[in-house]
Amino acid sequence: LEHIFNPFTQASNNPLSDVQGSGLGLAMVKDFVEKHAGTVTVQSELEKGSTFTVTLPLGESHVDKTKLDTSDVLDDDTAFDARVYLDVKSFDDLDLSPFIEQDPSRRTLLLVEDNPHVVQALAYVLKEDYNLHFAKDGLEGLEKARALKPDLIMSDIMMPRMNGYEMLHALKTDHELKMIPVIVLTSKADIDSKIHGLEEGADEYLSKPFNHHEVLTRVKNLIDKRKMEVEFIHAEKLISLGQLAAGVAHEINNPISFAKDAVKRTKKIFSKLEDGTLQPIDAKNHLIDMYREVDEGV
Repeated sequence: LEHIFNPFTQASNNPLSDVQGSGLGLAMVKDFVEKHAGTVTVQSELEKGSTFTVTLPLGESHVDKTKLDTSDVLDDDTAFDARVYLDVKSFDDLDLSPFIEQDPSRRTLLLVEDNPHVVQALAYVLKEDYNLHFAKDGLEGLEKARALKPDLIMSDIMMPRMNGYEMLHALKTDHELKMIPVIVLTSKADIDSKIHGLEEGADEYLSKPFNHHEVLTRVKNLIDKRKMEVEFIHAEKLISLGQLAAGVAHEINNPISFAKDAVKRTKKIFSKLEDGTLQPIDAKNHLIDMYREVDEGV
């Protein structure tokens, strides 16, 4: 019994001989428990059964935070550098004061996420290149989007009050906000969430755990792409406006040209009347014909 937690240890009298194990299960349990400063013991009585007891300490004072696995948030081994404080339990406990000062030369990003560890991870990656603002749910995110008009929004899906899908729908149906690109945060295997988000108008997806360089590349490319799209739409509007203006100018210039021509012809008629080369009755007929042409032209 004293060897039961040793790796590769298996009972010689196992009645389930056709079921082959590795002898690693209890060794892994012991290792896992001891890494949490706990203990695991066993009491066994032949033909009656065994009782395993796991004891774990309460609190966090025993935890070595430098050894905690944060790979579920960011998969770069060098990316964290102790920037994510795992003892922060909620969004409201986050210290966001380092992000208050804004650089007007930088693009503005809005992070909508209620998980404090994800917020810290993304903020650490993005803080050197972008002005960052934060919201803990979709409702607050929508309010800040309307106030800030950010260059890009990154949003989780499952959040209180208003989830990511609802916020995305509200953004894409708002005339002033619909051109803001949105990156939705999801897990790698969550295909249904990706499809739902695309149906609501998501522009991109980032799968957890995040890769440092992938985050920066996707954000930059999406902002640049949307900038080109907006510039193209603006150019198209200017071209359409120019064509409209040319058409209006043409419509205006036609009657003006008729009027100018009528003035010249009227001067010639009165000049001929003065020198006697045109009779009054002929002048009258010329004027009537001319005014009729002007009226039809205008």
